[in-house]
Amino acid sequence: MINHIPARRILVPMDFSPPALHALSAAMALARRFNSVLQLLFVMEPETVIGMDPGGGSIAMFPPLAGASQTLKGARERLKLVAAPYHGPTSIRTVVGTAVGMILRTIVRGRADLVVMGTHGRHGLERALFDSKAEAVVRRSPVPVLTVHSGQRPLHLRRLLCPFNLTSHAERALLYACGLAREVEASVSVLYVRDQRTWEEDARLALKAKLRQLLGSRGSHLPLRIIEGRTPEVI
Repeated sequence: MINHIPARRILVPMDFSPPALHALSAAMALARRFNSVLQLLFVMEPETVIGMDPGGGSIAMFPPLAGASQTLKGARERLKLVAAPYHGPTSIRTVVGTAVGMILRTIVRGRADLVVMGTHGRHGLERALFDSKAEAVVRRSPVPVLTVHSGQRPLHLRRLLCPFNLTSHAERALLYACGLAREVEASVSVLYVRDQRTWEEDARLALKAKLRQLLGSRGSHLPLRIIEGRTPEVI
């Protein structure tokens, strides 16, 4: 299912880190353009995970109730402060739980159309420790997720790159990208990454035929690049 474009409700998980604040700035830019409801979410996570339950879930140890209450109250005040530059409709929620689970739950309960969240852009062990939450949300979210690195330029959606591998997921992503591009008056380019050294012209024609099937006549005119290599590096 393609979510509503433009996004009526934009969810921003917030931990007040530089990447999260940068993501909030990007979300505000989109929200102003679309007149969206900005949904801010702060999750107070457990102090430690002490084991696994029989179903494979984690058993967490949360801070005392009194301490949690003070933390949530302080977070709510900070959320109001960072949301002040946005003059459109805003909702604020502070909860206790695990970040990924609460974000996914809030997407459904709050009927979010888009999630905008920060990521540190780390690699290796640092990525496993710090960016696994953003990756987990991207993989499991029922709605599109825009991840924003700290230090990126202000958000200006002028050119959208859509990797396409002929799967149903890629088809939905391409349809969403084209819908978003229409709303923000941006261009869309399609990228197909091939991992074989042999490439026949028939395969290119089949790829173009799929684009026409999905997008009609517009699919015939989308810029299409076919590059050999490993997908993450090529993108």
